[in-house]
Amino acid sequence: QYYDRLEVKSAFPDSAPTVGGTTINITIEGLREDSSYVCVFEDVEEVAASMKDNFTLTCDSPKSDYPKTSNMAVRSVNSSPELTLESNIVPFTIYRQPVFRHVHPTVFYANYPPEIEISGHEFVNLNNMACRLDELNVQARWISSNKILCIILQITPNRHQRRLYFSPNGIDFVDTNVWLQILPELVLSSVYPNAGSVLGGINTVITGSGFHASIRYYCSFGDQAVYAKIFNSSIISCLTPPVSKPGTMDFTLCHSGDCANANMTYTFEEPL
Repeated sequence: QYYDRLEVKSAFPDSAPTVGGTTINITIEGLREDSSYVCVFEDVEEVAASMKDNFTLTCDSPKSDYPKTSNMAVRSVNSSPELTLESNIVPFTIYRQPVFRHVHPTVFYANYPPEIEISGHEFVNLNNMACRLDELNVQARWISSNKILCIILQITPNRHQRRLYFSPNGIDFVDTNVWLQILPELVLSSVYPNAGSVLGGINTVITGSGFHASIRYYCSFGDQAVYAKIFNSSIISCLTPPVSKPGTMDFTLCHSGDCANANMTYTFEEPL
């Protein structure tokens, strides 16, 4: 079948770092087996393309001295100029690799995966941004040129540490040089004493497993919360708050808006 034009349907990725060398997969109509092709990037020299099949070309992104938003097209290379075809143009962004300053949090529970905040600079709002925890790819969300979020929906605790990477285009990942520590489920075993005065101020000791010194916990007595003090991985304590009237209420241990499934209660009594 003979085509008298080239039409680029899609290019993935549609961005690449200034260092160049990113393989771009181009879905295109109008290819001919007896022609050669080049990728044409605005303000940059042409790059040779390879034909994978009748509808796909690949070429490597060019090196650039500075970041820019430009266009890309495909051109046929023929001995006769009158047979030369050039495709429609598609947007293409060349960006600087981001610089990382801080990652938070770096410790979390597998059953309560948080949004990981990465701060730094040179973050560009691009399609297909992604974070990677070793081999696990997760979605990334651009917040500003100084901040992005890694959105972890689900993770298994089969590995206690995972290296964190970020990619502006979903292909070229950059090492943040940060290890994330993934804790098993937070478990509560007991609360003692489990009763005390409505005046509050009673030191309450909670035992369990999975407590970590870098996480800030608070004890939840019904709808009231007080900060907890951690002693080690299995013991935490907190002072009971004052309440308006006697009664039994649900008790649990919480962190960052998430609470353990404790199935425990605490009873507030009239003072003696």
